Amino acid sequence: MQLQTLQALFLSELRELYSAEKQIVVALPKMAKAASSRQLRRAFKDHLKETEGHIGRLKTICEDIGVSPSGHNSEAIAGLIRQGEELMEEEAKPEVLDAGLIAAAQKVEHYEIAGYGTVRTYAELLGQGEIAKTLQLTLKEEKAADRKLSVIADAINIKAQQRKISRGADWDRGGVDVGKFVLGIGLGTAAGLLLAPMRGRELRQRATNAAQQAREKVSNTVPQSNPAAQQNPASG
Repeated sequence: MQLQTLQALFLSELRELYSAEKQIVVALPKMAKAASSRQLRRAFKDHLKETEGHIGRLKTICEDIGVSPSGHNSEAIAGLIRQGEELMEEEAKPEVLDAGLIAAAQKVEHYEIAGYGTVRTYAELLGQGEIAKTLQLTLKEEKAADRKLSVIADAINIKAQQRKISRGADWDRGGVDVGKFVLGIGLGTAAGLLLAPMRGRELRQRATNAAQQAREKVSNTVPQSNPAAQQNPASG
């Protein structure tokens, strides 16, 4: 299609949204099944019903202007959904997975909010007042769905943050090694002391200060272990 007029661009954007909604209606049941939070599952299921309604509205709009809603593939939404699918394949803790699912869903919502806001404005400029009202209704529902996810995220993100990192585990998939980090602090401190000329008393004082700084850095960075476990180590 040659986009030489705003009307042609309007039709292209409508078809983009139609493709996006069709893909989302397939993805939402999978996300609902993967979610461990009952509230999050309900939010996905509720939005599935809304999404089916959005598809119906787009079909009606296209019928009113005498065009087919099909013919465009939303690669952007396909990519966002693919990210969500990859997340669901990870061996994530329930709270962490739920937090990731919300992030994936909100990326989709923000894309749709931008898309519906755009076509609503185009409809107004093209003198399609009734179509603009219909698109505004969908836009309102997309924004409400995004706000609902944000509210759910407030609790789930805290639960995910409270999930302690096991001793010796990498901080992320990039492989941040705590042991190497601590060793690096020690080596850097030793090198600085060896290369800096000073008297014995000053050397001892500076070594004490450097050691204290290193301990503070480590305590602020490495997850704290259970004090009770330290006081009562398991036997055997």
